[in-house]
Amino acid sequence: MEMMPAWTKWAKEEGLQEGLQEGMREGLREGMEKGEKKGRQEERQEIIRKLLDKGNSPEVIADVLEIPVDEVRKLSKH
Repeated sequence: MEMMPAWTKWAKEEGLQEGLQEGMREGLREGMEKGEKKGRQEERQEIIRKLLDKGNSPEVIADVLEIPVDEVRKLSKH
């Protein structure tokens, strides 16, 4: 069995460490993006519900928010 030179072992460990850190950064970035997107969707749904509660029609809300009227109607049923 041939012994691996110390520098080769160190280089592999260093590469693994860098890869792990990069993967963690990428995962964190993706998680934050998904969380922000979900938060925006929830906020938009809350706005739609409030506008419906104030008596606005689904068609008017969809027009103002520039979204499909079906999306507004789904929330009006809840």
